[in-house]
Amino acid sequence: MEDRELIAVRHGESLSNVLMPLAETAGWETAPELPAKDADVPLTERGIAQARQLGRFLAEPGNRPTAVLSSPFARARATCRHAAEGATAQGVDLADVRIEPRVSERDMGVLQLLTSTGKRRRHPREHAGWQREGLHCYRPSGGENFEDVIARVRHLVAELRTGTRGARVLVVTHDAVVLALRALAEGRGMTELGGIPLVSNCSVSRWRLDADGRLHSRGYGQTGHLVATPS
Repeated sequence: MEDRELIAVRHGESLSNVLMPLAETAGWETAPELPAKDADVPLTERGIAQARQLGRFLAEPGNRPTAVLSSPFARARATCRHAAEGATAQGVDLADVRIEPRVSERDMGVLQLLTSTGKRRRHPREHAGWQREGLHCYRPSGGENFEDVIARVRHLVAELRTGTRGARVLVVTHDAVVLALRALAEGRGMTELGGIPLVSNCSVSRWRLDADGRLHSRGYGQTGHLVATPS
């Protein structure tokens, strides 16, 4: 079997990317303008523009995906939709999108969309566990830690190695999944994840997937395809 390529893209800028840091700084428990569920958070206008720029990048011959997988979260699906618009403007139709739950954002359970103040006030025991075990290792009630994220990503990579989805698979996902992919490629465990930088919105990370299922980096968190957009 020939080697394949996996391209992982973090979704465009979302409303929570903008509002949660403001809520954190203000000491609020959460950002009141956000929907109740993390899965329903939309893109901003800037995020839409980023997604269209991504589409122009994907329209280039060396970047065109033969299969597209998307997280079911609204911001990832919207990124796919607007990327397709950007590619169409270049005369290229991207592959149909398949929703793939294994590339969903990390499930934060009862702590979803809460600031540190919100965690401490609403769920003090959860907050204490978070502080004690750390960001990557703690599994909130009803949620996941990074071991869980890495496990589902590992399962998908194994399937891509043996499946028939094409030679270049695009995954539109979240920073947690991109981080998990790099951890898999480098053989890192949860306690080592702090040394890996998170990726920017609509950045591109690429790996060669060889016949033995190993991932070999071709670039991480690349943003050269994005031009400046208004904040």
